[in-house]
Amino acid sequence: MKKELPYLKSLKEHLARARNVVIVGGGLNGVELAAACSANHQLHITLVEQLPRCLSGVFNDDTCILIEEKLRRKGVAIITGAAAEELEGCHRVEGVRLTGGRTLPADVVVLATGIVPNTLLARQAGLATDENAGILVDEYMQTSATDVFAIGDCAAQKFLASTGGSLTRQAGPAGHEARVAAANLFGLKRAREITVKKISVAIGDLVFGSVGLIKISLAETGTGMPTTALAHDVIAKDLAVKVVYVRETGATLGAEVYGKPLIRVRETMNNLASAIERQTPFAGLALA
Repeated sequence: MKKELPYLKSLKEHLARARNVVIVGGGLNGVELAAACSANHQLHITLVEQLPRCLSGVFNDDTCILIEEKLRRKGVAIITGAAAEELEGCHRVEGVRLTGGRTLPADVVVLATGIVPNTLLARQAGLATDENAGILVDEYMQTSATDVFAIGDCAAQKFLASTGGSLTRQAGPAGHEARVAAANLFGLKRAREITVKKISVAIGDLVFGSVGLIKISLAETGTGMPTTALAHDVIAKDLAVKVVYVRETGATLGAEVYGKPLIRVRETMNNLASAIERQTPFAGLALA
């Protein structure tokens, strides 16, 4: 799914004439587009995701279920565990055939399947890469070749409270990386700032956000020792927070926040991100 203005204008015009809309991809873009389209009650919207849950790469399963329920209440049909196999139609799209043979009627199809960095040139040049995250770089945005730098969507991003490269592509970190790389072209002078990853999605008046590492996985805690990641829930008026922390050390890894209004959710996310950056233990968090 492109974000250029001409494409979005064209999409808006097609949606105004459509009846059946199929969105392929249940990530951030696909979910937000489905929620936006649901405001037009003349549209029959189907969201197709090949994984078992929408947004499973961003939130834990229980939050993914809440998001899917919210979308269904807004009239969005959700099909998971299936992929788009073929677009059908003559001269224009008329349907989407899924794996398993089912065909969905469609006047408009939007592909919101995300991106995978094209690392072919880097690999041909002998640079170190990660199959999914992109070209591996150090804190100076320098690749495994000292005279080659990589930034943005092709470069593996790094966030606090996570290990390895991140699949999340965000404009803010990319702009910061560009400034860091430019400063280091004639000598290593500036290291990039490693921040806590924050992602949010709005569905109607309800906002869902994730901060840091929220997938409860022993392999991702990065402690070098056997650990148990636990989740602690706090529910206040119009706001719920789930904090993920390491039982053995009390280290806060991340959190999920959902509720309303937007400004309160964002403020809570920013406070939690700052706490993780300061390495505030779980016991020291102010959650309510």
